Amino acid sequence: MAFVLTSPRSSLRDWGLFFLVASLPALAVGMLGLRALRNEEAALRRELRTQAEATALAIEQSFSAGLRAVEEGTVQEDAPVWAEAVAIDAATIASTERPAQAAVAGEDRPEATTTTCRRLAEELRSGKGDAWRGTAEAIAKRCQDARTERGRSLWPLVALDPRLALKEDRIAAWLDRHEARLDAIERETIRREVAAASWLDTSAKDALDRRLRSVPSGRGGALVSAHRYAMRLGRSPIVWSDSRSAGRLERRADGGYAGLVIHAGSLTTAIERGWPDLPDGFEARLSQGGAEAPFPLSHRARLLGELRLVVGHPRPDEVARRSKLALGGVALGAGLLAIALAALLFSRMRRARQVSALRTDFVAAVSHELRTPIASVRVLAELLAQDRVEPEERQEVHEALAREAKRLGATVDRLLGFSRMEAGRARIDARRVDLKQLVEDAIATFEGRFPEAGPIERRWPPDALVASVDADGVRMVVDNLLGNARKYAPDGTPYEVRLRRADGGVELSVTDHGPGIARRHQRRIFRPFERADDRLSEATEGSGIGLSLVQHVARSHGGRASVTSQPGEGATFIVWLPTCETTASEREA
Repeated sequence: MAFVLTSPRSSLRDWGLFFLVASLPALAVGMLGLRALRNEEAALRRELRTQAEATALAIEQSFSAGLRAVEEGTVQEDAPVWAEAVAIDAATIASTERPAQAAVAGEDRPEATTTTCRRLAEELRSGKGDAWRGTAEAIAKRCQDARTERGRSLWPLVALDPRLALKEDRIAAWLDRHEARLDAIERETIRREVAAASWLDTSAKDALDRRLRSVPSGRGGALVSAHRYAMRLGRSPIVWSDSRSAGRLERRADGGYAGLVIHAGSLTTAIERGWPDLPDGFEARLSQGGAEAPFPLSHRARLLGELRLVVGHPRPDEVARRSKLALGGVALGAGLLAIALAALLFSRMRRARQVSALRTDFVAAVSHELRTPIASVRVLAELLAQDRVEPEERQEVHEALAREAKRLGATVDRLLGFSRMEAGRARIDARRVDLKQLVEDAIATFEGRFPEAGPIERRWPPDALVASVDADGVRMVVDNLLGNARKYAPDGTPYEVRLRRADGGVELSVTDHGPGIARRHQRRIFRPFERADDRLSEATEGSGIGLSLVQHVARSHGGRASVTSQPGEGATFIVWLPTCETTASEREA
């Protein structure tokens, strides 16, 4: 038997329609989700930028107020975390010697030297080749204290240029003299240039890196020494604010000075200790002048001279990514939900259409099954009524009339049984019978109704097979299974009916040699109205409820119905019934 439950062309059309319908809401949800993702990312960036700006403004206002308090000498109790406390005794002030750390660019040097370094710096900017190298060597020897117009030491710019490439010992010697003068920003810049110096080996880079990472102590004292002239004169207070530092010193009773100094080193130390208070995920870095911001979506708080505090989120893309993942998950879930709802709606609509079509076919098939015996009965009755039948043919007409009446009655009984089964009102009248004799009688009835059908082979054990079953139900099972075999198996091919004990019960099977049933259809053919619509099935008659009645009878006895088949190798329908009398005597469907 071959059952193809849906036409391939119709199925493809239905699935194509489904994907079209399902893709529209999914596409709409996807586009809305993408737009929402973009809006969310833009809103997040605006929020981070606004938060950085507000934080930087608050820091700038707080720092300005604190700096004003330092300059005015109104600091209460604890000094600000970003100010360094310094003290210089009278002996140091009276000393005529100037500490090496106190050297400041361009101070106490002959004007000729300063002029020479400026000229060499100008030549360095325009020089090329050997001329550049000669100028750079002159600067390295004569201008170790010189600074650029922006206040940066000139010597490292030349010494760490790959065209000059000075060795580690000369760089270390320069740091010995000038390390205390370097603020945090300049130290970080030189450290990066050292890391990029390809002519230095790893150990030399590591040694220089360690020196440049450490913040020298007493930096504030070195800056204060620049005001020793005012201290020698006994001025008090001494207040200053320039591009590199700010502070206030007051003279003590012993002739020394003490106060607070703010500079790049003190600010860097404060940042390392957790100043200022920042929103979650934000960071702060010290920057000088127009240096590039260390991270995006940041804002600068003006602190002192060219010193700026850059406030911002170092990884805004990571925050945006988390938001994208969340919104992406929501969009994906909404898309899947839209597809699932569309699939549910589609499956129900498709099932409803299938049921409608199957019911229409069912009505047509039943009408055909009823019309044929009714027409035969009417014709035979009219022949008898009109006395148009020869006396010797009357017996044959009577037999045909009885046969068609039985056929009509069997069809009506099937329809009534199916109706009761669907309504849940079907009952079985289980009695102890010999299944061999019951099946034999059903086969004989079928052969009498269809004498043109192929031969039916019986295979069962010689002893009796007694079970408590509903006799009419078993007859219906045998009749329906043989009827299916007759419809789909080639004319004249034999059928096999087998009875045997199995799994504590009795197994009834009917085998044909038809075209077989594909595995994907073997479970569905037991559903009501599930009939083939291919050319082979369209050529057969039937209501489409026969196999569902078989399964119902089997289940009402506590058994089961199944089929084993391979395409092209025929099919075997198997009904297993229990033999225990007590389990089937009063069972309802």
